[in-house]
This record gives sequence, structure tokens and C-alpha cells, in this order.
Amino acid sequence: MTKIIKTIILIILIATGQIAFGQSTFNYRKDFKNILAKTKDKSDNLSYEKLLKRFTVNDTTLTDYDVLALLIGYTDKPEYKPYSDITTEREIYNLKWR
Repeated sequence: MTKIIKTIILIILIATGQIAFGQSTFNYRKDFKNILAKTKDKSDNLSYEKLLKRFTVNDTTLTDYDVLALLIGYTDKPEYKPYSDITTEREIYNLKWR
């Protein structure tokens, strides 16, 4: 796995907690599709490519909303395979339900 993909996966894990507590500002049903559309628009400030460039150079001006858009944009990429490396978690889950 490339360093960028590992970093993005780490961000997803960290941001999951942030998103869970930020429900009052982000409504998954209403906002996800709109943000995803913006990440696909190369002229938009929330363009995935623009955000990824800012993220990879450690741009400290990235807002929580920018990072959320980056995470949402990543879910549309072929590299996004959320269930490909959860072998240990599946083993734990299966032990629980035996």
C-alpha cells in the first residue's frame, strides 16, 4: 500500500470519531451526495485532487469540512476498499458470536 493510501486510511479512522460527534453540522443523508459531487468538480475548492495536494503537504489551513470532503471523495476512488484489511477484526467478531 502506498504511503498516501495508508495515511488516508488512518485519517478515516481518526475522523470517524470526529464525524460521529459532529452530527449537528453534517447530515449524512442530506450532505454526502452534495459533498461527493463537489469533490468530483475539478473547479471547486473541494475538488478531491486539490484537497489531496493540500493534505499531502500538511496544509495547516485545512478545515474539518475540508478533511470531511477529502474522506468522502476518497470513497469514490477505486483504491477505496474498506473491507480488504480487516482480517483481525473479522476473527474477533466471529469469536464473539460462536
